[in-house]
Amino acid sequence: EGRYDFKLLSLDKVTSGDFSLEAEVLVERGKVAFAGLVFGRKDASSFHALILFPGKPAAVSNGEGGDGPRLPGEAPAIAGSGFVDLTSFYGADAFKIWRHTPVDSSPAAVATQTAKWHKLRIDISGGIVDAWCDGELLATQEFANADVLRGTFGLITGPGEASFKDVRFLARHPRDPAARLERELRMEKLRAASGGALGGSFQGSVPPFPAVGRWIQKPREGWDDVGAVPQLLVLWSIDQNEIIPIDAWLGALAQDYAHVGLEIVAVCSPNDAEAIDAYLAEHPFPGSLAVDRREGFGIGDTNKAYSTLRFNLPRLILLDVDRKVVWEGDPGFAIGQPWEPGTPTYLDTPLDDLIARHRLPRLQAWLQRWAETGAPRLREGDLAASLALLREAGEFGRGLLSPVDDARRKLEALQATVESLKTTAESLAREGRQPALAVLVEWAALLERPVSKRELQELKPVLEGGESKDWSSALKLGEAWRKAARKEPVPEQARELVAKLEAMRGVFPRELAERLRPHAEAGDLEAFGRELEAAAALPRQWLAREHFAW
Repeated sequence: EGRYDFKLLSLDKVTSGDFSLEAEVLVERGKVAFAGLVFGRKDASSFHALILFPGKPAAVSNGEGGDGPRLPGEAPAIAGSGFVDLTSFYGADAFKIWRHTPVDSSPAAVATQTAKWHKLRIDISGGIVDAWCDGELLATQEFANADVLRGTFGLITGPGEASFKDVRFLARHPRDPAARLERELRMEKLRAASGGALGGSFQGSVPPFPAVGRWIQKPREGWDDVGAVPQLLVLWSIDQNEIIPIDAWLGALAQDYAHVGLEIVAVCSPNDAEAIDAYLAEHPFPGSLAVDRREGFGIGDTNKAYSTLRFNLPRLILLDVDRKVVWEGDPGFAIGQPWEPGTPTYLDTPLDDLIARHRLPRLQAWLQRWAETGAPRLREGDLAASLALLREAGEFGRGLLSPVDDARRKLEALQATVESLKTTAESLAREGRQPALAVLVEWAALLERPVSKRELQELKPVLEGGESKDWSSALKLGEAWRKAARKEPVPEQARELVAKLEAMRGVFPRELAERLRPHAEAGDLEAFGRELEAAAALPRQWLAREHFAW
């Protein structure tokens, strides 16, 4: 124990497409440190691995023999429990633990020292890795691209004795879509059978909001009552916090990630309902805090929904800004060792990856600017004021947040229209909206796709047709009326202007007349003048609100 040596047995074959690898592994507590599967191996110290840690013998893990040095991947949330880690190694001393899941952690399994064969399996589809143990999905990890998963594959074992049998490998052609299609069907079937949770895990889906008996601080209604921020659900108990303290760590975590608005929702055991208020006076928790709901007997509704009998306490669930789970696990603290600032945790990598992947501070700033200025100005037809934000939306991923997707669709629709102005001109002519074409020509220049001389010649019948000329005349008449009204407002002249507009060709002059008529009849020349002042924006407003439905 305490030695980080390992040996690899790999097939001298580089994977080029999707693939699956599985083997049955026998590890006994006290006889071997770890064993498992290796894939994407670039060299002797750069590879990915699905590693089974059998746990320590009871005499060590219950404190009688001392904790001793911990191997990467060990986190004794329950004495003697084993774990499976999905880990990437980048050299002799550099590694990232992506997923950390307990196995055989039930009281009956922990109590026995009988060895058991475990079937480990990985399925690779593009950049997605699905990790399985004994037929249950442990975790899904999405990597940046498929290239980081390419390499040789095989088996890994630490110091001691381990056995493998029934090693199987299935390779796919690089352009074969079968793995992706099979994965979609398999996941759909599993979700349908489990009601959303796969093997007790909500990875990749929106989990249920905690069912609570009462809120102690900062009540919440649901996952959607906060903005585009990461959220961390923490299931814990007083007894657990006395053994594995997390309150100070959570307080520091809330401060360290306040710049991205991290929301923490902590739910304690219903067994602590009477003692929790006094306990918090000495052990404050950040964010929202509640007591789990329990009707009758049991561990509590939220603890049951999140399978804490299997995964132990503390149990952490990290939600992405789209409310889907991106990581589940525990912080990885040792029993009886208070947290110290700077201590690494299993949460660090997925949380930092989430922030970096979404460019979260920039995304949050964009969302605020889009809501306050971008979307409202675009609906008014002010493309110049909103174009930079429309373009910036392209820097963020699709399918994450509806405002981002909406902005991307709006820009794409405008770009498609600009590329087919002749067809659009014909449509505008049929509707009597010819003056809107001049606005589209103006917007094309803003999009850095100016209309060519040849295109302008083709569009001339619409740009300079009778309806467009009448709209120009309407705006000139309105400006003349406003200048005259500054000297001597005459109600009769307002009614005459309305009559002239009603006689003009095209829809825009008539719509302007409809807006002006009530003010002219009421003699409200001030309101009449304001309508005339805003008249020039009618074609661009119609394009934004009606044509593009912005």
